Amino acid sequence: AFGMERTGDTEDELGEMHYLTTSISRIIAARSGRPVDEVEALFKRREVWMSAVEAQAYGLVDEVA
Repeated sequence: AFGMERTGDTEDELGEMHYLTTSISRIIAARSGRPVDEVEALFKRREVWMSAVEAQAYGLVDEVA
């Protein structure tokens, strides 16, 4: 019984993480004009670093001052 609750909690958290990741990928894809699978592939990497100019070129920001 001890491990059962923890496994259920972990599964719930993984499901929530998947939902959030998918939602964010769809928002970024819609905003940037890029395919969802391209956005998901980019952000599956552990860390993604972009300069302000790179983020603008990718479509994440509108204007760089």
